[in-house]
Amino acid sequence: MIEITESMGEPTQEQVNEMASESCVCEGARKYRERDKIIKAARTDIDAMLTTTMPEAAAELIDMVPYVFDEKIKKVTMKMPNNVTVNLFKVGRGVKITHESKKKTELLSE
Repeated sequence: MIEITESMGEPTQEQVNEMASESCVCEGARKYRERDKIIKAARTDIDAMLTTTMPEAAAELIDMVPYVFDEKIKKVTMKMPNNVTVNLFKVGRGVKITHESKKKTELLSE
């Protein structure tokens, strides 16, 4: 079978590095693959958790994942309508996403 793929020009340095790390067995490449796997998993989890109900928040959190993983940002907290709080932070070798809904019911009977 022959597959023809159109070229989009020369690969970027980032693409070259990614291709090299996929085939390399060195420690740095292994760490890069692990980082990439965790970041993709966190982005998938955020997408599944929030995209249908809070698409703007989901998009912003998805963009923040690499910064939280690399500890450039310690924690992201988003307070949403209806007393919903979403947190994104690093735990051990991974990234944790929490979604808290604090429903408050108030009744006034006179």
